[in-house]
Amino acid sequence: MLVQVVRGFVLARVTVRSLKSLPGLEGCQLPPDNALLNSNVYSTAEAVLLAWITAHYHKVCLLLVFTLVNISVF
Repeated sequence: MLVQVVRGFVLARVTVRSLKSLPGLEGCQLPPDNALLNSNVYSTAEAVLLAWITAHYHKVCLLLVFTLVNISVF
């Protein structure tokens, strides 16, 4: 139930435009907008969150090429 509350109230405020305006993502390679908006599995906010986590992962671990595609990995 807590997950549904977070998903409904917190993730509803996350958009593609808010991702691009975050500090610290300059020079990071982000997926195209249509890849974030046209998912059958994840909502737009969840796809944006995965893109944000992946971008920061690539900044820290330069040698490992890894793209997060599943939220339940955590």
